[in-house]
Amino acid sequence: MLESANQESIGRLTAFILAGGRGTRLQPAFDLGPKAMAPVAGRPFLEYLLRFLERAGVTRVVLCVGYKHKQIQDWAGDGTHMGLDIRYSLECSPLGTGGALALAVGRSGVEGMVLAMNGDSFAEIDMSDMWRTHLARCATATMALASVPNTERYGRVEIDDEGRVRRFAEKSGNTGPGLINCGVYLFESEVIRQIPTTRAISLEREVLPRLIGQSALFSFPVRGGFIDIGTPSDYSRAEKHMRQLQLC
Repeated sequence: MLESANQESIGRLTAFILAGGRGTRLQPAFDLGPKAMAPVAGRPFLEYLLRFLERAGVTRVVLCVGYKHKQIQDWAGDGTHMGLDIRYSLECSPLGTGGALALAVGRSGVEGMVLAMNGDSFAEIDMSDMWRTHLARCATATMALASVPNTERYGRVEIDDEGRVRRFAEKSGNTGPGLINCGVYLFESEVIRQIPTTRAISLEREVLPRLIGQSALFSFPVRGGFIDIGTPSDYSRAEKHMRQLQLC
């Protein structure tokens, strides 16, 4: 009964997937459309994210699109073939991850907590547990973190003993093991309302760092796998990774 109640509550969330990026660094390996449409084991990478959400009980999805957006719309449609209700938010000019999210949430009319995800990475997360933990902590924002052997490409996230995020370190010069941002977030509405939609703004470099010390920005550990396809080398590993997770 408790699990059923959790799924029902999570089912009220709307997921916003940031899928408008062109993927400049990925172009040597894939340059035929948005990063989220890069094929992995014969499927668009975006499909793995959508299937993950459906299994977690989150069926309302807004795709934040931009570059070659018609490819995504033609493929995903309204989502009914995947058991989803998919809507779209098109940015006419690049607004960054923060601006695109704020624009989409405002257009959708969604109030309260939202789930936001990058469209070029996949983290094996227990969404029910992340949602429950966010509520129990009375968090303003919760971000998923993965432990990796080398944080240099991603930048390092430092937390305290209670899981609060205390510092974001730049990518350069931070080698060795540590925690990294996986691009999966739960945000309360007050965070979204503070993001401007009139210019490009980054969640990672501007919005999240400003929350440190101002509000309850917490971390949530990723116990399973994590992969992103932002570079050709990581993209080349994506198929093997997805097969190991039995997602292919």
